Amino acid sequence: MTIPVTFNEARKLISRIASAKALQFAEAEDIVSLEHSVGRVTKNDLRSPSPTPTFDTATVAGYAVVSSNLREASESRPAQLRVIGIMNAGDPPIEVEDAEVEGLLSCVEIQIGSPFPISKTTGVRYDGCIPHQHARIIREGGEGRILEVSTPPLTSWHKRIAGSDFREGGLILQKGGLVAPKHIMAWASVGMREMAVLKTMRVGVMSIGSELKTTLVQPNQIPSPAYKIADANGPYLAAAMREMGAEGDYLGAFPSDNQVVVSFLREMLAKEYYDIFVVTEGTLSGKQDQTQRAIRALGGEVHFNQVAISPGSSAMFASLQSPAVPETGNQRFYHGDASPSRHFYTPPKTPANGPKRGPPVIFGLPGAPIASAACMRFLVTPYVKQFSGMPEEEAMLARIAITPGEAFARQSLGQSQPQDLVIEGSAQFDIFRHGM
Repeated sequence: MTIPVTFNEARKLISRIASAKALQFAEAEDIVSLEHSVGRVTKNDLRSPSPTPTFDTATVAGYAVVSSNLREASESRPAQLRVIGIMNAGDPPIEVEDAEVEGLLSCVEIQIGSPFPISKTTGVRYDGCIPHQHARIIREGGEGRILEVSTPPLTSWHKRIAGSDFREGGLILQKGGLVAPKHIMAWASVGMREMAVLKTMRVGVMSIGSELKTTLVQPNQIPSPAYKIADANGPYLAAAMREMGAEGDYLGAFPSDNQVVVSFLREMLAKEYYDIFVVTEGTLSGKQDQTQRAIRALGGEVHFNQVAISPGSSAMFASLQSPAVPETGNQRFYHGDASPSRHFYTPPKTPANGPKRGPPVIFGLPGAPIASAACMRFLVTPYVKQFSGMPEEEAMLARIAITPGEAFARQSLGQSQPQDLVIEGSAQFDIFRHGM
């Protein structure tokens, strides 16, 4: 009888192997344009090469002033200013005479996004912005537009201060981070147009089960769809991998036929294309019978095949050789011309030969969708993240606020169970999603 490993033991085994492979994986990189970097993992820290914005800019349309000149402005003693220029977004700062002339102070009309003018006479900074609605035009004509202001401006109002988004060297995304659209906006705002990311992990997803509507076609036998079910696990797991930035390929639903499974995996190993295989199998006990037999036939090493968790106790983790041990017979999944052998099922779409990868690992997950999803989240996801160079997840301990017996009693009596009585903790963690 196989003794299950504990969840912590399983995670340690997974972490040890992922760490060793991550060292090799981290040596390679891709330089990609920003629009193609979403979902990829950063090779290095993304740090701002310069402060942004690089200069103070107006956030409202109004008038740029030297705030210290208007310190005494009030309703009873309003200050008067002459508009001596105008600046739009994208214009270089203009130099203006800022000395008081005939009792009138100088100001410059500015638009949203424009920089502030430069004081030519005194060298005092134009550091304030008065919105149009806070200034009253008292006359216009040959001497220009004359304003009256009764409220002194604050220097921090109505402007974006240089370096307020990012300082020079400010961290935008740490090494090993998963690139999201918000990071693209930030990286582009500091003038960058590409980034270094790690190579994309490749994951092949298979489902095994005679109860499944196979995606493979046997020449002389079409299974009756009335007694078969559609495969939900495979597409879901492949999509989950892509959500984490990996290339998840759904390789198909296979019958519970060891010869078919072994032959197909052997051909995949010969291509040296995938870093991980994820296989779901089993509907009742969830045992990974065909998967384990295939691993042994291919010369692989099983690290564990039972975990003390529920759901998902039959989860399995193993390492494969690449290429696999040679076949003992003459039958192959493919003929030499790459056409399917008539002895086996026609394979699903398989990848073209790409850059060679090292020996992959294989996860065997239960066939029940919820158990499969749970194992994906708590066993496969940590491996993918660590292999890809992302920070290792830390476990969050949640305290059950009521006992299972009390919860069952409430349910039996039809009593409501408020959500906050089930688990104490932030709602942001109560999300069953792989990228979290």
